[in-house]
Amino acid sequence: MADGKIVPKITLVDPILTLTLPPKLTAATGFDALSHAIESFMAVTANPLSDAMALTSIKLIFDNLRTAYHHGENIDARYNMAWAASLAGWAIAYSANDIGHALAQNFAPRYGIPHGLSCAVSLPYAMEFNLPVIPERLALIASAAGENIANLTKREAAIKAIKAVVQLLIDVDLPTSLRELNVLKEDIPKL
Repeated sequence: MADGKIVPKITLVDPILTLTLPPKLTAATGFDALSHAIESFMAVTANPLSDAMALTSIKLIFDNLRTAYHHGENIDARYNMAWAASLAGWAIAYSANDIGHALAQNFAPRYGIPHGLSCAVSLPYAMEFNLPVIPERLALIASAAGENIANLTKREAAIKAIKAVVQLLIDVDLPTSLRELNVLKEDIPKL
């Protein structure tokens, strides 16, 4: 469902309001923003404007989500996460979501899984799915995530991007598989 009438004309983003956000919600919403940034960068509609916003958002999230999660009172981390989420939202507005959101929006309602959490679990699998066709873009994601990709092939660097996302999931205590969300294996063909 989309219409210009439901898009806000003004938003107020105040990181002070996030200081009391519980850690699990901090992790899930942070990963929703990361999903927006990475998926917009992987999308076939990606463009120089969305790319710039996405890569900046990815860097901010990798530099700040762990701190915001483990030290929620850190206003600098909260400020940078608010900025990252805004940039990621603009990136998808100028590009699009990718297969990660398509996956997440399929199983989340059936299992009562919050949106950010379902996007978080889907993200590394979406990246792996795209690996054969966009390794050079995934390599740029690895670099934005702070991974050392010097002397690596594009594919090797791309794999580092996926591993960095999985490690970030682990570091903020989020699940890395559908099994951990109690999605039944026999439901997968229907999904």
